[in-house]
Order: sequence, then structure tokens, then C-alpha cells
Amino acid sequence: MNLKITGAFNLAAQAHGHQTRKYDGSSYTLHLKEVYLLLEYAGVQDEKVLIAGLLHDTLEDTALTAAEIEAQFGGEVCSIVQSLTDDKTASFASRKAAAIVKVRTLSGGALSIKLADLISNMTAIPAAWDAKKIAEYMNHCHAIIDAARQNSRIDEISGKLLNLADFFYKAQTSGCEEYFELCDMAERGLLFWNDDDHYFVIATDSSDSNVACKLANGPLDDSFRLGLLRGLKISDKRPQTMSVTWEQTQTCDEPTIYHAAIEVQCQRVMLKT
Repeated sequence: MNLKITGAFNLAAQAHGHQTRKYDGSSYTLHLKEVYLLLEYAGVQDEKVLIAGLLHDTLEDTALTAAEIEAQFGGEVCSIVQSLTDDKTASFASRKAAAIVKVRTLSGGALSIKLADLISNMTAIPAAWDAKKIAEYMNHCHAIIDAARQNSRIDEISGKLLNLADFFYKAQTSGCEEYFELCDMAERGLLFWNDDDHYFVIATDSSDSNVACKLANGPLDDSFRLGLLRGLKISDKRPQTMSVTWEQTQTCDEPTIYHAAIEVQCQRVMLKT
């Protein structure tokens, strides 16, 4: 982060104060970091968009004013944040309906922030929500994703964000077998992570072998690297050097690769069962 972006993060953190996420009670700044990392992941380089991403909830949820944002970061940043701010004087239903309409006309930068925000939120559904509330929320998420695709500026944003949005919508509504397979492997001590090249490694069942298989799954790899697969985490064990082969479903013959991989531990706290 450069000084301006660091300043925006510090301002947002100060403005949000002691606000916490409903999902796990962690600091609200975790959500801001996730939005920022998702924008970086999507290749966003426009400083104004990155700053607006950090500030996107400040007008709606804090005492920070549009005048203060404009004075520190300029009119374009302020305009993006305002375009992402709901009218809290309206009813909840009216705000949600207006948000869907608004998505269709957001600027490219604001649309990227909206999708990053949505992805972060879809991975952090409060544990106390019942099935009805989750279904209502996920229907709203689906409407937002559809509205984003109707935006004439959709080609200006990275397809990575739409792919991740689709992935987590599916995972939270119809389940994610791939995720639970990872959990199974982790619970058996067979799931590892290559932190150099960012992919999962599945070890052999044999305790006297260091042979493993590279798992090729973009959404899962990317989600874990971004910290969005909350049920899985890197252990503090020493990395192991493994003879890694490619996933059997790949058609091309690849050479064996030798890499150090770190064991992944599992706490099943996320994604629909």
C-alpha cells in the first residue's frame, strides 16, 4: 500500500471504530482488508478505486461525511463511495430493491468494489441466521450478480470477480462438494498448501511416502489464498518437501515437481452442508 491507500485504510478503521463482523465477532477492518485484497486479485490498479474500496461503507455506517472524504481524497473517490451508499432513511426492502437497480449503472470501478464487497459478505454469513434468512439474503446476492452482468461496463471489470461471486453463491445455496473433500483430506492430515505457487497438494495415504498430487481448482486455490475459505487454515507445522505430481484429470503429461508444502488444518465453519 502507498501512503494514500494506507491513509484511507487508517481513516476507515478509525471511522468504523469498534464495529465487528456479525459472522465471528472479528474487527470490521477484516472486511475492508478482504475487499482490498479482492480488488488487487482482480488486477485493479486505479488508486482512486482502491481507496474507495476501503471507504465504501463509511458514509453508510460511520459518522464520516462526504465533505471529509472529498477533502482528503478528491471528488472522484467521494463520488464512487456515494454511489455505493444506501439511503438509510428508506425502508429495508426499499434499500435492497434500489441497490439492485443501482448496480446496473455503476461505474466500472464501483462495480468492482460492489462485487468484492458481495464476495466478502457471502463468505461471512452470521451463524445465527436461520435457513429462511440465509435464503432471502442469497436471493438478493443472486439479483446483484445478475444486475452486474446487465451493466454496460461489465467488460471493464475482471472476470475473476464474477467467477468468485458465482462460486460462493453456488457454495452457499447448493453446497460445495470440492470444499468438503478438502475438509476430509485436512482432517486425515493429507491436505497441504504450496505457498510459493498457490495451490493445494493432496498427499498419498501411505505414511512412508512423500508423493503427493497437485489439485488444480482455481476458485478453491484463489479463495484460500485470499483467506475466504474460513474453515481451513495453515498449520504451524514445519513444511514438508514432497514429490508433487499433477492431477490425474489433466490431459497433458507434466514432469514431477519437488516443492515444500505446509499442512492445512480444518475447522468446518463455513459453506452450506
